[in-house]
Amino acid sequence: MYCIKKYLSLLILLFLLSVYTSAQGKCDVSKLSQRKKVELNFFWESLRKAIIKKDKETLAKLFNFPFNCSFCTSSKSRTPYLIINKEMFYKEYYKVFFGDFFKEAVLKDEILVILKGDILESGVCGYSFSFPIVKPSAEGEGLQGFLTLRELDSRYKIISAWSVP
Repeated sequence: MYCIKKYLSLLILLFLLSVYTSAQGKCDVSKLSQRKKVELNFFWESLRKAIIKKDKETLAKLFNFPFNCSFCTSSKSRTPYLIINKEMFYKEYYKVFFGDFFKEAVLKDEILVILKGDILESGVCGYSFSFPIVKPSAEGEGLQGFLTLRELDSRYKIISAWSVP
């Protein structure tokens, strides 16, 4: 009986693993349709122009409000992220995206080269790219920022901003 349970557990695990890996392939950037690639490039060019011109109106149009932002909190905050609405964005948080490190990352690469696809909690594909917020130094390991995009109404929009040390 023990062997049968062990065998069934192994079969279930293999099945779940195959479902997960096939779902991950679904979000592979290289497998996107031509239309989706055009939309991502349009998003990227709009982001670049907004960053170069420091145009917060255009930048705001690239976000889906409200969105979570983990690197928007202060070091004294008790919450791991802030929920940024349009008013907060226009008042203060747009400045985060006009920083030199973010600008450098956006201007350096093409979006289809740096995007990584993954399945979001909602079961749809999301795409993320990273940029340095604080470069590693002798004082610390630095901070890497990420933006996650999702297609909404045939347009890609930023749905979250997060970071890791």
